Amino acid sequence: MISKNDKKQRLPSKKTLKAIAEALDEITAHFELAGFFARMTEGEGSEDVGGPTVFDREDIEVAIGVFISRLSQHGILKSNEDEPTSFSGVFESFFGEDHEITEMANQFEERIEGYFDLVGSEDMDGAYNLALEMKGALLSLAKD
Repeated sequence: MISKNDKKQRLPSKKTLKAIAEALDEITAHFELAGFFARMTEGEGSEDVGGPTVFDREDIEVAIGVFISRLSQHGILKSNEDEPTSFSGVFESFFGEDHEITEMANQFEERIEGYFDLVGSEDMDGAYNLALEMKGALLSLAKD
């Protein structure tokens, strides 16, 4: 018999892994639309290109909401009260709380926590890189 903990360690189907990875595009697109991507591609030591140095946490939360909605629309998450409403909750529901991808999701949430609803560019950089890492890890698992 499979215990509850064993169930949590099972990986979602390849189709689900790919759908989650694609839904992460909603979040990375937010970073890029906010001008963050353009600022970070200028290269190290370059002059400031005039982009914002702080970002509104609410905008990031909207992108996370779109991410969760996209998963619901594609049938990856069921539309009921028991479904996760947080970014890390989505990953915990699929991978369990101790999985590396869930840990990255928790770190992402810590990065975007901000101060007085503002998130600094260094934390945005970390969150953006975590989202890209998570997408890569999901796609890698989908190939196996």
